[in-house]
Amino acid sequence: MKNLLIYFFLLCSLLIIFRCSKDDNPANSDSQNIIGKWRILTTNGIDISSAGGIYDITETQITESWQLYSCTKIYSYTKNVNQYTTILQSTTCSFQGNDPSNVPGYKATGTFVVTGNKLTITLEKGTIVVCQRI
Repeated sequence: MKNLLIYFFLLCSLLIIFRCSKDDNPANSDSQNIIGKWRILTTNGIDISSAGGIYDITETQITESWQLYSCTKIYSYTKNVNQYTTILQSTTCSFQGNDPSNVPGYKATGTFVVTGNKLTITLEKGTIVVCQRI
């Protein structure tokens, strides 16, 4: 159960990363500022940095990797200002078992904000993930 919760928090973190902007004003969003690598720090205020979660974001794809679990997820994504939609394309993360978020085709939405070197992702269900640019 604990691993399932950690994985859920990690997935939520990924969704948050997709929705970054230069400041707290979505109207000033810069589509390029989320591109790059981000270290996942917290989910809902819980430090999960020791799991070694990384988001590698390109213009149309997010690769989520976890050192602790030796697994990777690949998402396609679209964004509009500071809102995003992701679709899971593939996963090697077997520790999630029957979690629907681990099934290719899983779709998630949310918002993001980039402030300095921090990315905050808020999933539509309220989970908040904070990342740091690396």
